[in-house]
Amino acid sequence: MSALNPYWLILWGAFLAHFFTVNLIYLTMIVAGTVENRRRTRRTTVAGFDRDAGSPLTIPVSVIIPAHNEEYGIADAVWSVLRSRFPEFEVIVIDDGSTDGTLELLRRTFDLEVVDRFYPQPLQTRPIRRVHRSSTHRNLWVLEKTQGGKADACNAGINFARYRYVLFSDGDSLFHSEALLRTMQPVNFDPGAIVGVGGNLRVLNGLSVRDGKVERSGLPRRIPAMFQVLEYATAFLTNRLGWSAINAVHVLSGCFSAWRRDVLLDLGGFTSETTHEDIEFTIRVHRHFLEEGKDYRLMSLADPVVWTEVPDTWTGLYRQRKRWQRVLFEVMWQNKRMWFNPRYGTVGTLAMPYLLVYEAFGPFIELAALILTIVLFVTGVIGLELLLVFLALSFGLNALVRIGSLLVDLRYHGDREGRRTVLQIIGLSGLAFIEYAAFRPVVLAARIMAFFEFLGNRRTWERVERSGATRERPATRA
Repeated sequence: MSALNPYWLILWGAFLAHFFTVNLIYLTMIVAGTVENRRRTRRTTVAGFDRDAGSPLTIPVSVIIPAHNEEYGIADAVWSVLRSRFPEFEVIVIDDGSTDGTLELLRRTFDLEVVDRFYPQPLQTRPIRRVHRSSTHRNLWVLEKTQGGKADACNAGINFARYRYVLFSDGDSLFHSEALLRTMQPVNFDPGAIVGVGGNLRVLNGLSVRDGKVERSGLPRRIPAMFQVLEYATAFLTNRLGWSAINAVHVLSGCFSAWRRDVLLDLGGFTSETTHEDIEFTIRVHRHFLEEGKDYRLMSLADPVVWTEVPDTWTGLYRQRKRWQRVLFEVMWQNKRMWFNPRYGTVGTLAMPYLLVYEAFGPFIELAALILTIVLFVTGVIGLELLLVFLALSFGLNALVRIGSLLVDLRYHGDREGRRTVLQIIGLSGLAFIEYAAFRPVVLAARIMAFFEFLGNRRTWERVERSGATRERPATRA
């Protein structure tokens, strides 16, 4: 073993370099995202939102909410959109063959009535059984549809939508009252070039909700959801903002993203051939416009806030992350011609290599590094000092990234509904130091298992139970 020590140490050093590099990327994204957010904040201050909120020239938007068995949260989700501070919009809920009380709850809450409405259907979907319209909120429509999956339901909504921009959300998500306004403001500046816009997803678990409005802030009751508060702050507030600054954001989340309807139609809508539709379509848009040589922008924004429920059990977390990782393998394989390809600009030369090395194969590198570290320490090849270096890099740098993201969140969202207190920030910061030991192993196992499911061509969607928000009373008429 001693003759091989130098080679094992070189390999171990390469693993340490991997940890250092990935966290350096995250820290760079925090800086880039902060700079980008400051620039947009100054522009927002100059332009203001009051003018957009009252202007008939503000571009209208169709909000599409696909729903399958969403009885628990669908009424709150719809209320949150209907109460948006926005001059003109419509809400289209697609009941995708629900077997619970989703449709009946919507019918009672919003006084739905069956109507006849002809509209073209350029995207093929499963049949629409009936069209419902609210008698109390004339901009609310509900399509009763044969079950076909989320992508199929979204395509049905695209067919039905009247406006040039369509925004997609989920049946468990709640909108900040200015979420639509803040999403569409940059679109109003340049509607020709901006193809897609994504917002800032925050964790709903632990908040108190009354009729679609966040009443009180709080942290999730369960540890898995608390770790995800840290994750979401890094992913949506800094990481994606940094990629957006170089027009290389690789996913606009299906929980909250707005797209130009003509682009959706030209590219054939969302596909059901991958586990998730959002990352596949985002990469497909990049690929299309770059191959056509057309000017375009995909943007991720920090200030349009939407809350979504996250898994609050280890089993639910494992299933979700396995599904997320599986679609990453699917999309990367479909678009392998983009890897390291200068033809695709920053997407091909920066985003795709990052996804390949750090997201797709990163879990295997992490696992190999962990195993090798244990072996080298037990056999005496490395001493306690080097082991502490490894722990400092894996635990300390990750905590630094998480805490930096939380501080950015506190700086830019201190006056929003559901804001976090200083004590909550301190508690979450302490949690960041144990993330690699308590949270990361579950995510790592799920991401590795996803590779084998990908090889087996698995496409299952294991439903995650939702119970994270405190709903003070059932949503009723207002």
